[in-house]
Amino acid sequence: MTEAQAAEFLSISKRTLSDMRRSGEIQHSIVGKRGIRYEESDISEYLSRKKVRATPRILAQPRRGQARAQALLDII
Repeated sequence: MTEAQAAEFLSISKRTLSDMRRSGEIQHSIVGKRGIRYEESDISEYLSRKKVRATPRILAQPRRGQARAQALLDII
């Protein structure tokens, strides 16, 4: 896919995508002198590296006036 298509797919600007390409954050192919293309598999790989695993919340937020240290001690 073209740079414009890849940027739209990732919901980022072409400039941001260009910066990511230059830093080696995302793979690309060069076609001809100036043609830059991105394969869907490379974009999928980039997205999977950026995925954040959801973790259950262990500590409840302390109530107003309650010290966070006390909340930690309650667990122990």
